[in-house]
Amino acid sequence: MASPSLRQQPPLAQLGPYEGSFAKGPVAVRYWFRRTLRLHRHKRHRAASRALGIMAHLLADLAQPMHTDESAGEERADLRYESKVDARCEGSPSDCVYRFYYDGGDPARPYRRARALVRRAHPLYTELVRAVKHDANGYNKRIHKITKHRLNDAANAIADLIPQLR
Repeated sequence: MASPSLRQQPPLAQLGPYEGSFAKGPVAVRYWFRRTLRLHRHKRHRAASRALGIMAHLLADLAQPMHTDESAGEERADLRYESKVDARCEGSPSDCVYRFYYDGGDPARPYRRARALVRRAHPLYTELVRAVKHDANGYNKRIHKITKHRLNDAANAIADLIPQLR
């Protein structure tokens, strides 16, 4: 039977929407990272894998400029952006493949690493929202470049945290 600490859930405020917040997302990343560690140490590998997946998803979201702020009309732009990305993947799966460039191991702490992702993503928020709203296609070379770089940044953050799970 799992110890009570393994069954605890974070406060709802930490799991709710983290758009527009420099605090909630990184707090949730830290929570899921610690949960992954505890589960892994207790040999609950399947549950640890799930917790790691949730943490990785949160890191990817925090690296995405559309998830770092809120503005009037942004929700429609976000839906349009995500549908265009999905359509590119369905039309040609090779268009969905972004090459991962590992920048080398950096010792990382989950909360600080997540905040750094948000800090790098947030300045691109307005540009991305405008580009999606005003581009007739909803997806252009600049949007593609932002998406590719932000996904790579998130992948590097995840790669830097994984060795700490040992």
